[in-house]
Amino acid sequence: MGVNSPHTPRTLTRVALTGSAMGLAELVPGFSAGTVAYVAGLYQQLLALIAAGLRLPVALVRGQIKPAWRAIDLPFALTLASAMLITVFAAAGLMRQLLTSAPQLMSAVFFGLVLGAAVASARQIGSIARADLAGMLLLGGVVFAVLGVSRSDTTAPSLWFVLFAGVIAICAWILPGVSGSFMLVVLGIYPVIVGAVADRDVATLGVFAIGCLIGVASIVHLLMRLLERHDRYVRMVLIAIMLGSVRVLWPWSDTFASSDLRAPDSVGQLAFLLLVAVVSGVAVVWVAASPPEPDNV
Repeated sequence: MGVNSPHTPRTLTRVALTGSAMGLAELVPGFSAGTVAYVAGLYQQLLALIAAGLRLPVALVRGQIKPAWRAIDLPFALTLASAMLITVFAAAGLMRQLLTSAPQLMSAVFFGLVLGAAVASARQIGSIARADLAGMLLLGGVVFAVLGVSRSDTTAPSLWFVLFAGVIAICAWILPGVSGSFMLVVLGIYPVIVGAVADRDVATLGVFAIGCLIGVASIVHLLMRLLERHDRYVRMVLIAIMLGSVRVLWPWSDTFASSDLRAPDSVGQLAFLLLVAVVSGVAVVWVAASPPEPDNV
């Protein structure tokens, strides 16, 4: 299915299913919506849609809004966006309940998903030179240490911080291999955003959405250029960040997404949570390693 190609019920159903999967991915740290779009064979269409949207403000100023608007694949955009939003709002309540009732189990699941995403991204890079590997491990160690020193979770973040979180999340959302929700975990604001979605908190969600728009307008275009010119090194940096950031998903903490490290309470708990983490990691590697469908339906 090429960009702006005619749509059929079959192709739009495929887009809707992909959008729903992307919505779920954005609720689960470790699964990247960008990776889901790539596996589904819709990643290039997604990038083209974003690029067309970025041209709209300039076209409006120049009085060329009609040709710029026609360049946007509206059936694709509306189907994908509506499927994502419906899924996110439908599943947010369950996610919040799980974070509250089973924080260690959810941490183990997300711990495995993020490590699996890092492995899947490394496999896409291919062979890595020793110097590059050393640099990745060094950066990952720095991230790991910094999160333990300066990070603090918050239940009542300022609106400015929510705005900043929106900028970061949308940038992660577009990149295959890194999850926007995982970046919210790193920032310590993930439970707040999930709660806002579940409670239909219009104020918080509105500020978060504005941050996403700012990110799209000011940063995503730069990220797309970096991916085009320096894809390999961008992925290496993202892998290092993911490896260092698993500190906030250590399963043996009293609360979800805590940067405090402590030993498991028992051998049985250690074995169970490690098994959950391994299964989660294998799952995301398997999904990310699946070949994308041909984009010519």
